[in-house]
Amino acid sequence: MPTRRSPVADAAALLLSDAEAVDRATARLRVLMRRLQDAPETPPWFAAIIDAHITAGTIAAADLARAASCLQALSESRAPDGAEPKGTTVLPPPGHGRRLPE
Repeated sequence: MPTRRSPVADAAALLLSDAEAVDRATARLRVLMRRLQDAPETPPWFAAIIDAHITAGTIAAADLARAASCLQALSESRAPDGAEPKGTTVLPPPGHGRRLPE
């Protein structure tokens, strides 16, 4: 009988997949930016907008990958019955709980 992964491990795998998808989308934006940077019909605001989206995508991919790593570590630290073993602490990712500027 195959072993079933924990919901936490499943969530970690999903977050990692999402991080990879965001990273691929960010790479496509970089290609698009290079392709259009010298085109005369490209509006002057385009570079700033696409650069902001590239930055946001890069940050999002890193945050998702970090969260996936923390969840994977948490799932591996759990006892087979799901109980947290004594003395095991998985720290939240750096910046956890930070507030974004309004």
